[in-house]
Amino acid sequence: MKQEELIGQLPEKPFFDFDMPLPASPNLDYEMYNWDNYLELYYLFRWDWSKFVAKDFKRKSKLWQYTHYQLYNARFSTKRAACDWYFKTKSGEYAGIIHLYDLSLDNVADRHKRCTIGFATARKFRGKGMTAEAVYQLLRHCFEHFGMEMVLSYTKRDNKKANRFLEKLGFVNNDAAYLSEVYRYYEMPKNRFYNLI
Repeated sequence: MKQEELIGQLPEKPFFDFDMPLPASPNLDYEMYNWDNYLELYYLFRWDWSKFVAKDFKRKSKLWQYTHYQLYNARFSTKRAACDWYFKTKSGEYAGIIHLYDLSLDNVADRHKRCTIGFATARKFRGKGMTAEAVYQLLRHCFEHFGMEMVLSYTKRDNKKANRFLEKLGFVNNDAAYLSEVYRYYEMPKNRFYNLI
């Protein structure tokens, strides 16, 4: 199906208010992921050796498919809505991307009060504190703008750096609740976040 045909079938607006900008933080600005800037993701990660960076970001054809799904399926979903933002230096250089997904209108088991986040940082910007700043800003946006009570983040078990990073940020490991042999699961309750900052 052509983009123009698909656009005609979408609701006028997403069910979640993604139009509210992600506010700037002390060292970073944020830019919503869209068709005008999607190739920046490829430029950030095309030569990245890390096996933990999504392969979709390293090939243009895969990135097009990822973008199509994000902007036409996930952005308008009622049960697994998603939105991505780049984080950028104050000089305007793209440094990485943060992901918000699994937003739901379903209130069964308080599903509408929790979501999931992810992140990927370009190699030259790793270890500089930017990812932590971007993730904290996204957490704040989840709690204050989207009314979440719990934010989940998960990473592969052998991604030791990401595991340590989430623990350092104050996420609490809760693998027992998810029973996965592939991933480790971390939770950030709203009250814990505000006690940490």
